[in-house]
Amino acid sequence: MVFYEDANSSVTHVNFSVEAPANHEKISWIHSGIFNLCLLLVILIIGIIFTLILIGSLFSVWKNKLWKLGGRVYFTGIVLAATAFIWILHYWNFLGFHF
Repeated sequence: MVFYEDANSSVTHVNFSVEAPANHEKISWIHSGIFNLCLLLVILIIGIIFTLILIGSLFSVWKNKLWKLGGRVYFTGIVLAATAFIWILHYWNFLGFHF
């Protein structure tokens, strides 16, 4: 957005067009938003992997009675919260590279 002023310092009109930088530098892909978006999507996929590992360990915790009842219930709540978060990400289509 560019503001143009006249001699009396009052704004005469506003230009909303997108202009290239004056020096026409190329922006590397690391500094662009695409790299950050890809990094975020990879982190979410890693979260799915860890959630699946949590679900697998939940069955062994209950089967072998590794902790006291309070610890097992607490761990079950954490696994349910992680699973619900993955479901929310899937619902809003944040899982995978859909761009």
